[in-house]
Amino acid sequence: MSSASKPNKFPFLQFSSPPPIGIAIHPDRIEVFQPNPAGEPRFCQFDLPEGWIDAESGVVEPVLLGKEIRRRLRDERIHPRKAIVGVAGAIVRQIHLPLPYVPSKEELKVAITTEAERYAMFSEAEAVVDLVAFNQEAPGIRVLFSAIRKDVAQSCQKMMKSAGINLLSIEPLSLACLRPLLSDEESFKEHWGILAWGDQTISISTWRQGNIQIWREIEKSSVEENEDLAAEVLRTVGNDLPEEWRVLSPKKIDGLAERLKAEIDWIDAEKESRIFAVGTALEIREEQNFSLPKFDLRFIEPAKGTVISRKQAILISTAVLYGIGMLSWLFVLNINLSRLQQEFDQTNRRLTLLQNVAAAPTNPQEIARKKGVKEYREGIQLIGKFKRIREIIPGDTWLTRIEMGGEKGFSLDGYALNQRSALSLALSLDREGFGEIAPPQLKREELEGEKIIRFTMSGKSEKGGQE
Repeated sequence: MSSASKPNKFPFLQFSSPPPIGIAIHPDRIEVFQPNPAGEPRFCQFDLPEGWIDAESGVVEPVLLGKEIRRRLRDERIHPRKAIVGVAGAIVRQIHLPLPYVPSKEELKVAITTEAERYAMFSEAEAVVDLVAFNQEAPGIRVLFSAIRKDVAQSCQKMMKSAGINLLSIEPLSLACLRPLLSDEESFKEHWGILAWGDQTISISTWRQGNIQIWREIEKSSVEENEDLAAEVLRTVGNDLPEEWRVLSPKKIDGLAERLKAEIDWIDAEKESRIFAVGTALEIREEQNFSLPKFDLRFIEPAKGTVISRKQAILISTAVLYGIGMLSWLFVLNINLSRLQQEFDQTNRRLTLLQNVAAAPTNPQEIARKKGVKEYREGIQLIGKFKRIREIIPGDTWLTRIEMGGEKGFSLDGYALNQRSALSLALSLDREGFGEIAPPQLKREELEGEKIIRFTMSGKSEKGGQE
């Protein structure tokens, strides 16, 4: 049945067939929701090596991560055209903007746009207005304002472009984890409610025609039993009960659906209510600095110039720390040269062997008699690859092992001052045509009191990609 023949119940989403997937970015993993018009939504996740996602700066290397997402989705036989990306942590701000009166549409748009410009998040007003959640409280209204740092939004755009997926929107996880589920018109009535289970809080929201109406978070500690939660849910929605409920939870909650259904049926026996869980929920994480304020808190206006002064502080701190780090590293590397020498000797021995192959007699018959033509050619190719690797190594990265395997590819170990340098090396190897580069394994270590990144990466040679 064609979706074009039915009126669109979700004017904001404007989804065409097939509906988009939802991609949730966590510091240690990627989670994917895929709507399924014929049944329950599909959920999958895959872990990321340490250092790929930074809680403060978002995606460290978006192009490399985009290629990894594309590869993982292909393995799961998921071929999306569009996606909604959800992010969490310090890169997201969610605040309540209380207004003393119910504003007009234009007045609300100006208020939200002004707040967005304060944090320099979005340049388009519509990108922020679509993220508001209304909670009417006479005589005024409160708005759940959500915004994402501009540099994070740009890195997400690069990531999705590298993955070959059209990016529809970037939203906080508390909303983005729901959008793909709301795109399936057949799975939802015009009015529904959602309970999203987080680590410390429970998010209660009601939706009508694809737009959020009521949004509230309650602490888990205040609802120890299902009876208390049912009472809180009913107190939140009042008499405007949704026709359907979705429960997003990482584990089964015994008796919750039955208890809610009994309460709702008791209030309105004529209304048929349906309550069921949807797989594993995306976590709604809270950061200490930007935790979601409760409804009884007033909006605190940030100091003027917060964004500018913060940028200046970051630049100055980065320059100072980088200078100190370089001096410290020169000292540390000098002290530990003897320990690292053994690892470099192993690499040098391999280089000597390859150079000996290159210096052998060039008489074809002699080469074929001693080593064989195929082995000679492989040796020359390995020398070329070894030199190319040494040419693209960043200045703050040191290799301790390089192992060439001919058609089997290569592997290498090393140290870097930061995770960005290690990921940049992997991206450079990928760009230079060294084959299919596997995600580098990053491990934080402490060497003489200095924090460093130890990495291991490998690649599979592609046919025709050798020199």
